[in-house]
Amino acid sequence: MLVRLTPGGEDLAGRLRQGNQKLYRLWLSELSDDDLAALYQGLQALVRVMASATK
Repeated sequence: MLVRLTPGGEDLAGRLRQGNQKLYRLWLSELSDDDLAALYQGLQALVRVMASATK
């Protein structure tokens, strides 16, 4: 490993990720059921493509 976060940097990165999760939850709560279903379907397709690309 060439670089590594300091303990303080790791703490900051964790807090930023947590904040992003709260924001994502807020955004998702604003979507309709149809939009959530479409998002889910699209994410499943993306995961399939990503999985096949790493084989």
